[in-house]
Amino acid sequence: MLEEYLATGEFGELEDQAVYASMTNNPTNMAAIFKVVAAKIGLKESDYAGLLSQTIVLPTRFENPSAYRIVDMLVVAIKNAAKKIGVDVSSFPSYSSIPTGLVNAQAVSFEGATKKFLLFDSQLFHYCNLYAKAFSLCLPVKGAGEGFTFDLDLVSIEHHVKQFPECVKRFVQLLNAMCETGKPGHAEQYFPDDKYLGISSLFRSGMELFVVGHEFGHVYAKHLGEMIAMQSKAMIGGANLSEEHRQEFEADAIGLILMCHAQAEKGYDASLAYIGAELFFHALEMENRFRHALKTGRDAEYTSLPSETHPSHEARRLMLRKHLPSLLDSEAQVNSVLAFAEKYENIVSIIWKEVLTNIAHKLPTVNLA
Repeated sequence: MLEEYLATGEFGELEDQAVYASMTNNPTNMAAIFKVVAAKIGLKESDYAGLLSQTIVLPTRFENPSAYRIVDMLVVAIKNAAKKIGVDVSSFPSYSSIPTGLVNAQAVSFEGATKKFLLFDSQLFHYCNLYAKAFSLCLPVKGAGEGFTFDLDLVSIEHHVKQFPECVKRFVQLLNAMCETGKPGHAEQYFPDDKYLGISSLFRSGMELFVVGHEFGHVYAKHLGEMIAMQSKAMIGGANLSEEHRQEFEADAIGLILMCHAQAEKGYDASLAYIGAELFFHALEMENRFRHALKTGRDAEYTSLPSETHPSHEARRLMLRKHLPSLLDSEAQVNSVLAFAEKYENIVSIIWKEVLTNIAHKLPTVNLA
């Protein structure tokens, strides 16, 4: 049924089918490719060794096999986190890596289907990976692998960003690719120094796990044409919220809980686990600001705006923070995480200032009179 919908172009243009077919028809070659990619983005072999030893049956002929393996790995982590907190995952939705070339993920329900579907495009994972890598380059990092440490002193970071222009260059390349082609995978590919692998893996996995948890949240909270669970609805206040916005906030809350538990299983404390969710919205917001700057030549008047179906990225970040008291054990933990979140928000501002300086020659001249 999903394959029929994909074939109609319901979710966008299906790309690179010959490449995907060659991967599928040569599992040995596919495994070798996946190992190289995994090493370069900081995945440990212990995280995916079992996955490569399995014969994975792709749900449709349109799958990107590499992206599907990543989705499968993320789903396993989210399901394990859900089971840890008593959530029944026996009817977990089916999932697919739809190769439409869009930065997109969605939970859908098809008429007559016995299960819901979670759909993820590989471009979404490209965006998370490239943003996480560029962001990690902006931090003064010491050590390597799992033993990394990094400095969040804002003066040190501002100095580092100015002295290490590659990090800003990588942001500009990513944002340009998004604005010009809509496909982050078209940005120049690069492999950071090994010392950044641990921290970029932390950021990337947090962003990706949050997205998968969010889409599962829509299904768990019965947003797909069913009565919304009252216990979920009670989580979000505000009489003026539209039903669509309320559902997005609910799915965010569920995604945050699952992502934090999944990251805790990897040994990350609450502050490190939480940041993936905020970085995801910072990433989306930076793209919007970049588009606005290129179009208008201005930045000061930029405002984070909601759409008909989704709250603004800023509103979603702030709502996530309101859920921390119910997720953490003490007020001290909550305050610690909030302090870290404020630090990262300030870091994003430092990066954005340098991005604007870098693209000043491309901005249109605006008559301010």
